[in-house]
Amino acid sequence: MTLLKRVRLALVTIGVTLFACACLTACGEPIAATYDGGSVTEETVTSTIENMRTYYELEDDAAWAEFVKGREYDTGANGSMQTAVEKAAAQAAAAAGQTDEMREYVIEQIIRSQLIEKEIKDRKLEVSDEDVDAYVEQQRSYVESRLMEGVFESVLQRQGYKDLDEYREEIREQLKQLKLQNEVSTITTDDGQEISGKTAWSTWFDKLYESVHPKINPAPQPLPYAIVEVTQDSGAEGAPEGE
Repeated sequence: MTLLKRVRLALVTIGVTLFACACLTACGEPIAATYDGGSVTEETVTSTIENMRTYYELEDDAAWAEFVKGREYDTGANGSMQTAVEKAAAQAAAAAGQTDEMREYVIEQIIRSQLIEKEIKDRKLEVSDEDVDAYVEQQRSYVESRLMEGVFESVLQRQGYKDLDEYREEIREQLKQLKLQNEVSTITTDDGQEISGKTAWSTWFDKLYESVHPKINPAPQPLPYAIVEVTQDSGAEGAPEGE
């Protein structure tokens, strides 16, 4: 997996500033980033980060700050969205004021996810119900062999899925992405070198990302998901002096 290639939007002229302001008010809600053919809203960025925090039951600020400091992941084209957010948080939480870097990283991963969806649609990649059923049943057998028979649906609900149908649709999209990866499992670079496997996928995907010219807009302040450092004295607020 390749490292993050951040794209910063520098407001150095009046014209660029006006363009950024227009982006922030488009469609009635702030726009976090634009790229050729699409955009990412601040609402999407916020919900992505907050969903990850909820998934890990880290509503407590101290637990959240401690969690993100200790996480390390590879990054880049091959990372899942969840892994990408965790990596972003780990990078950003080296100090409490680095939330902007988390935001930029998550924005890139959202754009990458949208590009995958478009590429799958353009290539008309489909997955049969039988393939989805086979994968789901494989996962059911794995889970229930380690817990007990009949608990698969309840395990899915604890993981945030509304029902089995929602899980099936996510599996369908993952299998489509696997098909896409298989289609670009071997590529020829601009200098004529043939590469394959994960290296081919990362190279192809990074080139696709760069081709849409992503532009990240300045972050609005305050950010609702900013990491708050909580000291041991924080819980003593309001306590009588001297106690």
